[in-house]
Amino acid sequence: DNIGTFLIDLTPPDAFALMSPPNESWNRSSGVVFSWKASADAVSGLSHYQLTLDGVVYQENLPPDKTSFTTPKTLLDGEHTWLVHAFDQAGNSIASKEEWRFSIDSASPQSTITVGKPSTTIDGIFHVEDTTPFTINVDDGNGSGGALTEYKIDNGDWRPYSGPFTVPLDGRHLISYRST
Repeated sequence: DNIGTFLIDLTPPDAFALMSPPNESWNRSSGVVFSWKASADAVSGLSHYQLTLDGVVYQENLPPDKTSFTTPKTLLDGEHTWLVHAFDQAGNSIASKEEWRFSIDSASPQSTITVGKPSTTIDGIFHVEDTTPFTINVDDGNGSGGALTEYKIDNGDWRPYSGPFTVPLDGRHLISYRST
């Protein structure tokens, strides 16, 4: 007669929450550190975590004592989703309380300036009148959008750009512009 004991575990690990990157956040770097609160399993013990990124298993067997993971490769600019599953020794699992969204914007916005009418170009130099509008356009691709666009005339102070502007001064001028 062989008598033995065995354990039946039908209970998933404890619920846990994601920590970083925060839900609905923007990241400037395409190398992302994912972190979450620890789960536990009182019956058979925690086996491992699984990180899912954009609906696909991204990292499969993270040790039970590891509650963070840094992407070894860069992620593309744009929106991403992520969640984590905790598995116990019996194969039961539970997903993090929510799936979170974050976005990456690793590139600076590109700004261009347009010279309106009336204007002419002579030897590569724009000649304008004091009513000629200058318009600054900002393109951030899949990024977060332009937060601030500024311009200055000659060595003047930076001014926030809110729409087309004119240069009411006679003479030769330099217009500088930037966006963040």
